Amino acid sequence: MRLLKQPPSPFRLSLYTFGHFCFEYVANYLLIAVIDPHLTSNTQLIQVLIVYIICDYGLRLFTGETADPAQKKPLFCSI
Repeated sequence: MRLLKQPPSPFRLSLYTFGHFCFEYVANYLLIAVIDPHLTSNTQLIQVLIVYIICDYGLRLFTGETADPAQKKPLFCSI
């Protein structure tokens, strides 16, 4: 059973990797430089981190489950 019909091109893989790096960098910058100075307790920090983790990892699962029946994985991943 072949999992991939065609191997991903190095350019597309590099583009996805760079896009993911930029997105994660901006998200972490917002957490550290913008949101953190406004938090007044450790409880707020934990709540912000939980929301971040749910959005970062939970939305990936939702996107993957949505993209599987549509067979549009590269389009969904790039969005």
